[in-house]
Amino acid sequence: MIKVYNRTKKEYEVENVAGNSVLNALYNTAHGRLGLELLIKRKLYSSISGVFCDSKRSRGLIKKFIESYKINMSECSDDVDSFNSFNDFFVRKMKPNTRPFDKDPDKL
Repeated sequence: MIKVYNRTKKEYEVENVAGNSVLNALYNTAHGRLGLELLIKRKLYSSISGVFCDSKRSRGLIKKFIESYKINMSECSDDVDSFNSFNDFFVRKMKPNTRPFDKDPDKL
């Protein structure tokens, strides 16, 4: 979890973050920091993680992720079981007009 400032409400809120317990262990313990330097910050680890998240074996992570982070799948045009991989889930298509935005180029 991370603490973020909500400018609209003018108060701090706690946001649920993917991998929070792992991140806390990596950054807040001596063993974690050592593992971070020796393994995690290496291109090989990133490559292996990327290959796994692109594989069909990673599909098992999707439903748990949806539950943990309360993702509203009613906005999605695809069925949960249609995703080929965890990474595939992250490029899901939304139903038309689910999240409208102002097209005025002068607005963010």
